Amino acid sequence: MVLDPMKKFRKNLGFTLAEVLITLGIIGIVAAMVIPSLINAYQKHVTVTRLKQTYAQLTQAVKLSEADNGDVSGWDLKPNSEYDKQTSTKVAQTYFIPYLKYAQACDNSTSECGTYDRKYLKGASLGGVFKKIYGIVLMNGVIVHFWPRNSWTEIILDINGAAGPNILGKDVFKMVIYQKASTGMVVHVNKAGLYMYGEGHPRGNMLSGTYGCNKTGAYSGHYCGALIKEDGWKISKDYPW
Repeated sequence: MVLDPMKKFRKNLGFTLAEVLITLGIIGIVAAMVIPSLINAYQKHVTVTRLKQTYAQLTQAVKLSEADNGDVSGWDLKPNSEYDKQTSTKVAQTYFIPYLKYAQACDNSTSECGTYDRKYLKGASLGGVFKKIYGIVLMNGVIVHFWPRNSWTEIILDINGAAGPNILGKDVFKMVIYQKASTGMVVHVNKAGLYMYGEGHPRGNMLSGTYGCNKTGAYSGHYCGALIKEDGWKISKDYPW
């Protein structure tokens, strides 16, 4: 009897259960290796995009505010105490809120603005400052806090609100208004203006030290936003993500 060669060929096209399981196992291993890196890359992209957008919005707001209120060097920013909510509110309402599109303004008595904890990059708590200063929620969900200090005003950005991880250098970043040229710890600049915290310092200094973008400094994470900007609005390989 002559066998049908096509019948034999069709029979050999099938896969055994063992072959299917091996294939699925290989797919699972590849997925386990690739998916985390894809998620990580996406998170970095979202972080940089939101940080850059918010930086642009606040920079534009300062320019518009200066047209009405004069140069930033002459703004009334000095607080009466370390956590002066009255001055924080005045700074926000006078110099920023009229020039920003925002979804909500709050005095941080609500969770939308700051009743949850944030941490330094090394893991220690930032403390309860966010419950004591004024904040607004921008249209894109970024929370902006205004914290007047003795010689500068910090503008603290939480780019995804309470969603987490709520860590300085991950989804929390700091900007500052400096009212004069400075060669100090906060910024190294030659004129008054709005800057990322740590802007103007050498890149190596942004990565190292007490305030640097690292996981060892006592106040680690302050310079992370400046590092991202310095690197052309990207998270480089040596960034402590």
